[in-house]
Formats: sequence, C-alpha cells, structure tokens
Amino acid sequence: MNWFEYSISLIEGLPSWLTSTLFVFFLLIIWWLAYRLFDFILVKQGTKLVQKSKNQFDDFLAEKQVLHRLAHLPAFFVVQLIFTALIEQGKFAFIDAALNIYFILLVVGIIFSLLQALNQGRIRKYLEKIIPLKACIQVIKIIVAIIAGILLFAELSNESPKGVLVGMGALTAVILLIFKDAILGFVAGIQLAANNLVSEGDWIEVPSLGVDGEVMDVALTTVKIRNWDKTITSLPTYSLISHGVKNWKGMSQSKMRRIKRSIYIDMTSVEFLSQAQSDRLQKLPIFKEYFAAKKDELNAWNAQNEGADDPIVKRQLTNLGTFRKYLKFYLKNHPLISQDATLIVRQLQPTPQGLPLEIYAFSKQYAWADYEDVQSDIFDHALAVLEEFDLQVFQEPTGFDFQSMMKKR
Repeated sequence: MNWFEYSISLIEGLPSWLTSTLFVFFLLIIWWLAYRLFDFILVKQGTKLVQKSKNQFDDFLAEKQVLHRLAHLPAFFVVQLIFTALIEQGKFAFIDAALNIYFILLVVGIIFSLLQALNQGRIRKYLEKIIPLKACIQVIKIIVAIIAGILLFAELSNESPKGVLVGMGALTAVILLIFKDAILGFVAGIQLAANNLVSEGDWIEVPSLGVDGEVMDVALTTVKIRNWDKTITSLPTYSLISHGVKNWKGMSQSKMRRIKRSIYIDMTSVEFLSQAQSDRLQKLPIFKEYFAAKKDELNAWNAQNEGADDPIVKRQLTNLGTFRKYLKFYLKNHPLISQDATLIVRQLQPTPQGLPLEIYAFSKQYAWADYEDVQSDIFDHALAVLEEFDLQVFQEPTGFDFQSMMKKR
C-alpha cells in the first residue's frame, strides 16, 4: 500500500464533517498555490509582453486588475480537475455547487474588469470616436449581470435556468410597471449606442428642452450636458429619442461651419450701372475679366434684338448685380472660406424690410469665437463697400434723417 492509498484509508475512517473540512482545506491550499503561480506569470511576464508590443490596442490588458482576475481562471481549472479526479460523482455536492458559483462569479468579474479597463485605458480615445463607450459598457454589464443572476439562482435552487426563466415570466408585468422609467432609459440607451446618435464631446441642441451645449457624459439612463451659459442639464436618455436633437458633430468632422446671413438692400437704390461707375469699377483687378466678358455678351444680345437702343429694352449691368458678383469674387479669394463647399451669393424674396442679399458659404474656422470673427469681417467689408456701388442698406427709420435724405437727392 502506497502513501496515497494509506492517506485515503485514514480519511475514510474519520467523521464525514471532518473529512469534508479537510478536503475543503486541501482544495483551498491547492487553489492558493495555483493562483499565486499564475498571478506571478500573468502580472509580471504578461505586463512586460504588453509593454513591448507596438500595438496600442492591447495596452488595456496591462491593467493589473484584469491580470489578477485572469489568474483566477487557470487556478479554478486546476482545483476543478483535482476535485473531479479524486471524488466520485455525487459526493461532496456542496463543493461542486460552490465551484460552479465561483466560476460564474469569476467570469463576471473578468468581464467587468476588462470593460472597466477599456473605459479607462488609452484605447478609450479610439473607441469613443466610433461608439458611446460608457453607454455600451453599461448595456453589456447589465446583460452579463442578468445572465449571471439567473445562473446563480438556478444553481442555488437546484433548478435548470429554463425553469427559472419560466418562473420569472409571471412577474414580468409587475417588473415592467415598477421599472418603467429604467426600462425606457435602457432601451433608449441601446438605441443611442447602436446608432451612435450622441457621444461625449458632441455639441447638441434640443430647443424643446432648453438644451444647447456640449455633452459631458452619456450613461445608459441619463445624459449630462454643459450648456454654453455654464449650467449643467441632466436628461433621461429616452428624452433624446422622443425629442428632436440637432447634433453639430458633422460640422466638427467636416472642419467647416456654414455662414448664412443676409444684407437687406434698399430697393430704391438699385439702378443701372452708369458709364462713370462702369469705368471706375473696371479699374479693379477682379473686375477686368468680368466686364470684358459681360460687354461682349450684352453687345451680342443687343445687336440681335430690335429696339435695343431703348434703355428699357436694352440689356445693361446693374449696380446690385455687379455688387453680387463682387461679393462672390471676394469670397472665392478669401483664405478662410472653403472653396470645396457650396458658395453662393443670391437674392431672396423681397420683404417690407428690403431686398435680402444672402451670403451662403462655409468658413474653415468652425470654433465659435473664430467663426464669428470670420463672419463679422466679411459683413463688415460688404457693408462698407456698398457705397462704392451706389447702393443703400435698408434700415427702418427711427426719426427724420436729414443727412440721408440729402444724400439720396
């Protein structure tokens, strides 16, 4: 008889409670030794391998919490293998159940630590550009927790997971009623995460909720926004689904911001371009080619149409049309206006406040302060140069302006 058989015969002669205690103590020693060994290998050697790797996407594995949790997994398999090899099936059922519970909790802990490392590591800045990471992590955690809860309850009650699910079906109506808001937020959070509608750092507007600012945090059930007046608004996630949200993400991604503003021209100042005005404007370098092409076009048209000598029938340049062309030339040569996007200077429907002349272009400066500077500079110039074309801007009178009346005369 060898020492192992002799030890087994001694153990079998002991009371059952003492035998169970000794066996549990033996398994704990084996688990501790295996855990310390694998923890040393993973934490010490695994960290070195990750740090040597040029791939930045595995840096989250260097988190010590992840490696410590992963060290539990091979230690569990060692204990499970020893337990299965030494004990006949059916004996020490409580140890078998404890090992199953430990394995479920271990897997949950590993998944949670991996998700937490993803949310804190350097890889986060890459993932945040693609998906709202925090909301996705919370969704995964809830799903994992629900599955683990069902498996744990099934293990403790000695029922199959299918039977547990059937029993929970009767409580569905009560659960839906009690947790209505949480469920709405959960579903809305999944929609936001799946469609990437709102991400941290986005500028969003929700006029119906008085929201206009930068998204600070996108959680599963709440979204936190810092408004431009420095107030902070917290909204339930489902409110972003049920209300219209304007997201300015496309603007920042395109590196451009739209300028869409009008100058209101006094329609009484619109007239045909006189010869003196034409001669004066032709001296400007940007107008040389324009006037030459227009002169040929108008002469050809007037030569082919009867009565072209009549000023009413004759095609002529106007000061407003020439000013519109000037603004377009000016914008096409502006260093801070994108030439790859739409660029239009157009007339809109006349109004009681005058004739709107709209500039529709895209600024290369999209940060708020810089964008406003570019837009203001353009309209400063446009308003200042109006007089060179003998045009007047419309302004509702607040009293009798003798000087303006004399200027018009």
